[in-house]
This record gives sequence, C-alpha cells and structure tokens, in this order.
Amino acid sequence: MKIAAAGTAVEAGVDEATTFDMFQVAVWLVIIIPMAFVGNVIDCFKEDMRADFGKQLFSLPVRSCQIVGARYLACIIYALVSFVGALIAAVCISGASEQYPLSELLSVAVIFGSVMVAYLCIVMCFIYLLGTKYADYIQAAPFLIALIVVAILSNVKMMNMEEAELDVLMKNMWGTVKGFVTQNAGIFLLVALVVLMVTYFASVKIVEKRRGKAIC
Repeated sequence: MKIAAAGTAVEAGVDEATTFDMFQVAVWLVIIIPMAFVGNVIDCFKEDMRADFGKQLFSLPVRSCQIVGARYLACIIYALVSFVGALIAAVCISGASEQYPLSELLSVAVIFGSVMVAYLCIVMCFIYLLGTKYADYIQAAPFLIALIVVAILSNVKMMNMEEAELDVLMKNMWGTVKGFVTQNAGIFLLVALVVLMVTYFASVKIVEKRRGKAIC
C-alpha cells in the first residue's frame, strides 16, 4: 500500500500524507461494507408476509415478547457476524499500512454498525406498527429525513459564513470528521443499545395490540 501511495503522490504532485488521506474514504468503505449485511434482517419480515406466516405464528404458544425478541436477536446476530467481517478487513488493512491503525478502523466499524442497528431497530418498530407492506417506504424515510435535515442545516450555516471562513471550514472538514469518528465510538454504541431496548419494548406493546396485523 505504501508503494501505491508513493506512486499516486508522484503522479498527483502531492505528499504521501495527502495521498493516504485520499485513500482513507475507500479504506473506510471496505470496513463499512460488511456492516451493511445487518440490513438483511428486514428481509425476514418480507418473507413472513409472502408466506402469510402471521396467521400460523399467532396460533403457536409463544408470547409477543418472544416473537419480537426473536427478530431483535436476529438483528444482533447479523450485527455480530457483520462485525467479524469488518474486523477481518480491518486487521488486513492495518497490517498492510501503519497509516491506518487498527483502533481507528475498528472505531469506524463500531460507529457504522451502531448506526445500522439503531436505524434497523427503529425501522422494525415502525414495521410492526404500520405493517410489512410499507417496509420499503419505512426503510427509505429515515434516509430522506436525514438528507433533508443535513442539507438545510448545512445551507443555513454556510449562508452566514464569509468566504474566508468557508475556505477554512472546507480545509478542516476532513480532520474534524476523522477526529469525530475516532473518538465517539463508545457514545454511538451506547445510543444504539438504548434505541434497541426502547424500540424492543415498544414493539412488544404494538404486537400485543395488533397481533397478526403487526406481522403482515
């Protein structure tokens, strides 16, 4: 990797440190991709709906907390399997270059995994509330809301800044993002656990009220 960075630095006319920063996004994507596997838990809802499993499920001697717990447990298992994949990728990358320490790469995996788990827990709760037939819309809604909020806040912030301040912001943005990612993994993990617990109990209450409709 060092050889590739040196070659790229010569071609681009920049130093190696800048080249490694350019590679950083691609490296993070390699770590993030395995964590995206967690999203497959939503397919369980869709397959239940296709099989009309709700009617059979509620004829079985299982409680609502067990029904919901099984789905949330599946989400946790997916997350753990995904993290193992991200860990293997992180070990390989950090072993190939000292520019990407293992702690930083693991922090990226934990943050993205925590975001995915929190997001999916919220999505599952709304699927129980609204029904699996709206799963695609429910999955897309948080991304659209987040995109709109970020766009509005960024627009408002930049409109009130001078050109010199904007230049400084853009130059320091990568360092700010990198520092944020490497220092806040624990906070993201804690928030994800809180969201998981809150949405689990909310989902149990919803299933108790809606019964078969909460599945299909």
